[in-house]
Amino acid sequence: MGQNSLLVVYQHLPRLNQKLFLYSTFSRLVEKIKCPMPVSISDNQIAFIILAKTKKQQLQVSKALREYRRSLLEMFD
Repeated sequence: MGQNSLLVVYQHLPRLNQKLFLYSTFSRLVEKIKCPMPVSISDNQIAFIILAKTKKQQLQVSKALREYRRSLLEMFD
């Protein structure tokens, strides 16, 4: 991956506690890839797990996901 790259993982969620599953997956990814803690977006059936090389990129992704979620909420108000 280049310095400005992101890695996005598409994951079907198992019929388990989804938060525990995602946090466990995040921990394994951080351990193996040596990246900041991943961020994710989910519809409770699938999740997109996003990994960034730097903390700065991770914060930018988190901000973009919050803005995306907010825009969806505004559409349905």
